[in-house]
Amino acid sequence: MRTIITLLLLCFSSILIAQKTDDLLLVKYTKEEIKTMKRSQSDKYEFLKFCLTDGFYFVDLPEKKSIKNRISGNVSIANIEEFNFLELNIELLQNDYKYYTVDDKKVLLVVKSIDHINSELKTKKQ
Repeated sequence: MRTIITLLLLCFSSILIAQKTDDLLLVKYTKEEIKTMKRSQSDKYEFLKFCLTDGFYFVDLPEKKSIKNRISGNVSIANIEEFNFLELNIELLQNDYKYYTVDDKKVLLVVKSIDHINSELKTKKQ
């Protein structure tokens, strides 16, 4: 009985996580586009899903090191713990990271390159 309940909870959790991901993707894609992507472009769907949580990270703004020549711009994020990365409309670079200052925060948003994200996805699948 415990096994059945555990399996049901796992299935329900998976459905909720998938639904949350799809809701976040609605910023850039329609429901039909997401449905089609899942069916015929699963690699793209997995890439976007990964980007929502792991395509970026935050670091403290360096105080002594000059980074002005590496900054790609400035973004406004009210809560860095919970936001939709796709809402920032950041274009990923193929083989280079991007760095953004964040309004009213002493942190940098570091956006990983497409190559790095694909490498992490490949490692995750193994």
